[in-house]
Amino acid sequence: MDERRDEHIPLDTRPIHLMPGVADVLPQLTLPLALWANTRVAQKTVVRGWLDRAGLGPLFHRLPVLVQRLRGFGDGMTFTTGF
Repeated sequence: MDERRDEHIPLDTRPIHLMPGVADVLPQLTLPLALWANTRVAQKTVVRGWLDRAGLGPLFHRLPVLVQRLRGFGDGMTFTTGF
């Protein structure tokens, strides 16, 4: 998710733009999934809500979120799956 895409729309109602194939591939993974989110403003509950709206919430067991408050330190929200 790029939190700057559709930035004029609040995160809780912003359209979901997944990479092609993500919704098909993630449910097939058998390992417990974690998701690391670097964000400028979104807290863990907002990220979890976005995942739930995308239909991906139940797939991720861990969700560390780093809110980057420093200007120039990171661009948008970066998701990396891991275990």
